[in-house]
Amino acid sequence: MDIGTNGQFTDRDKLLPGDTLDATVEFWLEPTENTDLSLNNQVFIKTRIYGKLNDEYLPNLFGYELDGNWVKSINGYYYYNKIIALGPNGEKIPETFETKIKIEKTVGNDFQGKKVQLIIEFSILQAEFEAIDDVWKDAPYSWRVAMYDKYFAEN
Repeated sequence: MDIGTNGQFTDRDKLLPGDTLDATVEFWLEPTENTDLSLNNQVFIKTRIYGKLNDEYLPNLFGYELDGNWVKSINGYYYYNKIIALGPNGEKIPETFETKIKIEKTVGNDFQGKKVQLIIEFSILQAEFEAIDDVWKDAPYSWRVAMYDKYFAEN
């Protein structure tokens, strides 16, 4: 499966440290030609935001302001507090979040007059609790416990 995204941002091309961009980001799962709809087509999702200039990764240029549906980790990712899934016939079911993307106040004059790419990255992991322990070992403990209690604990 792939993750699809659509974002609408404030139309500004000159930004200063401390400025924010209002954004609406929509994301969803899309089946690929190899997706077996009879299998578990539910996933955990995480996102991060960063900049790129001349193919150089700039992790501390931008920041998110996200609501309580996300848990921030020290690894720079935000983990979604819900499992997302394909619809029964493989149709996409969009999720949306509003955010303010902020230009960090610590950004110096090194970027003055330059065009920097804003990258919003999403990663998905099949929604099985063991997958968190095996693949996303650095996920926040509070998020792991909340997801286990919400989706996997025996009632």
